[in-house]
Amino acid sequence: MTAGNTRGERGAITMWTVVLILPMLVVIGLAFDGGAILAERRAATHLARTAAIAGAQAIDPDALREGTVVVDPGLARVAIDQELQLHGVTGTAVIGADEITVSVTSTIDLELLTLIGRDTATVTGTSTIRITRGITEADQ
Repeated sequence: MTAGNTRGERGAITMWTVVLILPMLVVIGLAFDGGAILAERRAATHLARTAAIAGAQAIDPDALREGTVVVDPGLARVAIDQELQLHGVTGTAVIGADEITVSVTSTIDLELLTLIGRDTATVTGTSTIRITRGITEADQ
């Protein structure tokens, strides 16, 4: 080959590099930031479960003496709010007589997907706890 034969192909590698590098960065960003989003969702779900368990422990003592298991909504809300504040997140709770559902919302800063205009992602974790009465000697 002589120098005269390659003149028409000058810059061809640069062109392919420019065309392929952005999609490759997006795919890497989806893998990297997607993993971070999944980890944050798992953490939010775990925290929602922890807060729901804390709320479920607020059983109405008068109802318990009568043989029923009923959550005291006021005490449960305080326990849930304390658990969420301890971890610095926001959440909502639906408190029923024998069931508590907590949803936690968290925002994560994205690293690589900022290239396509996504700076943050909001994730939600939800957990429901059903309160049941344990086995007593009369049940055996």
